Amino acid sequence: MPSVTGNSREFNPQIDSPSSSRHETRRGWADCFPPRNPKNEHPPTFIGVTVIEGRRHWVNVYIKRDRNGQEFASVNIKPWEEER
Repeated sequence: MPSVTGNSREFNPQIDSPSSSRHETRRGWADCFPPRNPKNEHPPTFIGVTVIEGRRHWVNVYIKRDRNGQEFASVNIKPWEEER
């Protein structure tokens, strides 16, 4: 399998499995939490990390409201290498 970008180890299904406590590296899943130290005036509502095709990606979730007042989630996914 391809190595995880930004990390020298190979993606290990034993460690990175859904039953593992390392939720941020489960393939196709992202555990997102409120940002600890927001770095801009409009930070995402939640941030997290996911693995797509063996590479880590940042996940930014913004909770917004449409014109009718309904809440929805806007999700932005960026490669891990990009500056935060």
